[in-house]
Amino acid sequence: MVNAQEWLNKEFPVKNRSLRRNLCISNNNLEGCLDLTSFPILGYLDCSGNYITEIILPISVTHLDLHDNCLELLEFLEKMGTDQRSKLFYLNIGSNNFFSQDLSVLKGFIGLISFILGNYNEEKIKNGFYNRFSGSLRILEKMKNLSYLSIDNLPNIGNDWFFLNNKLKSISFSSEFSLEIIKIEGKTLEESSLEKMKNKLLEYKSIEYVEETRIWKINMEKAKQKFIKNYNDIITDYKSQIEASDFVNSVLARKCEILQDQNEDQQIQIEVLKNKNEDQQRQLEVFYGRVS
Repeated sequence: MVNAQEWLNKEFPVKNRSLRRNLCISNNNLEGCLDLTSFPILGYLDCSGNYITEIILPISVTHLDLHDNCLELLEFLEKMGTDQRSKLFYLNIGSNNFFSQDLSVLKGFIGLISFILGNYNEEKIKNGFYNRFSGSLRILEKMKNLSYLSIDNLPNIGNDWFFLNNKLKSISFSSEFSLEIIKIEGKTLEESSLEKMKNKLLEYKSIEYVEETRIWKINMEKAKQKFIKNYNDIITDYKSQIEASDFVNSVLARKCEILQDQNEDQQIQIEVLKNKNEDQQRQLEVFYGRVS
C-alpha cells in the first residue's frame, strides 16, 4: 500500500490544483489520511477502492464517492457547513467500517439525489469490516430530491420507509450477506428490519425486483397510499371498538341505575313493613292491657 498524501503530492503537484474540478483516484491502494483542501474548486471526487482512514475535504465538493475504504468516523461530514451540505447531491460511503450510530449526522443534506451507505463487499463483511448504521430512516425525510437509496446489509436500520419522499424511485436493501453481520449483532435474519421492510412493501405490491441491476424498484406514492389506507382502516376499526365499548358501558351504567332505583324502592317497602309491624305491636300491647 501507498501513503495517500505522498502519492497525491507526487501525482498532483500543488501548483496544478487550483483549476481542477474533477479528481478520480480510485483503486490505487492508498492508505492513511488524505487532505484535499488545496483543491479550492473541486466538485467531483472519486476516492473509492482504497484504504483511506481519514479524509479532509474542500468546501466545493458536490459529488463524493468514498465507498470501499477504511473510514470509521463521519467527522468529514460533521465538519461540513450548512451551505456545503445542501449542495452535495451524490454521497457514497458504502462498505467502510463506520461504528454503530444512527443517521442523525445526515441532517441538513437536503440536496442528495443518490445516497449509498450499505455494505456490499462480501470479503470485508466476513472479516468484520462493515458499516454499522442503525435507527430510523425518518431522519432522511427532508431529502426531498432523493431518488436512489442503498441500505444493503444494514439489519439494524429501521423499516419506517413511509417517511421517505415520493420521488424515491429505487431502493437497494438486499440481505444476501447479512448472516455474518446478524450473527455478530445477535439477531436472526427473520428479525432484520430490512426483511420486514421488504415484506411490507411486497405486501403493498409497490416494489418489484429488477434482476439486471439487483435493485428493488419502488413506487413510493403507491406504497404510502396503501400504508395510509391500512392505517386509516386500523384507526376506523379502533374507533368502532371504542364506540362499541362506550355503548356497552352506557348500557351497563343504565342497568346499574335501574338496580339502584329498585334497591331504593325495596328499602322504602321494608321501611313501610317495619312501620306496620311496629303499629301491630302497639295494638297488641293495648289489647292485652285491656284484657288483663
